[in-house]
Amino acid sequence: MFSLKPLTEVEDGASIETPSNFDPAEYRLTGNVSGDGPFSGNVAHHGWKATKCDVPQWSGNKKTEMIVAPIEVEIA
Repeated sequence: MFSLKPLTEVEDGASIETPSNFDPAEYRLTGNVSGDGPFSGNVAHHGWKATKCDVPQWSGNKKTEMIVAPIEVEIA
């Protein structure tokens, strides 16, 4: 249902520089952050982006639409 790809090809631990007007949804800055971008640092995680999202149309009822996983009952 989902396909993912890294947000950057830069390896974890390698240096990277953000754009000056970066989107906070794309970059999460940690550590000693102050001032205005661009910021330089090391990649702690390359991030993920969905390239495909094929969620089937919901065919259930309103009562159960928010259930993430059903109750599992093992019958002996």
